[in-house]
Amino acid sequence: MKAGLGFALMRRSFLERDLKKGAVVTPFPLGIASRLAFHLVYPGLALERPAAAAFRRWLLSEAQA
Repeated sequence: MKAGLGFALMRRSFLERDLKKGAVVTPFPLGIASRLAFHLVYPGLALERPAAAAFRRWLLSEAQA
């Protein structure tokens, strides 16, 4: 989320320009080749907030299940 307030799940193609500018970051290098893939992106400092870090952990555990 460009406002610096959260996470977004969206297609990488929607974010390419912002990724190249450094406006958003990907939290981990994992990507899935799929027409239906999603990516988790957030500001670089977001994980310093406990709630944001907890949400990322939860989302990753759900995705792996």
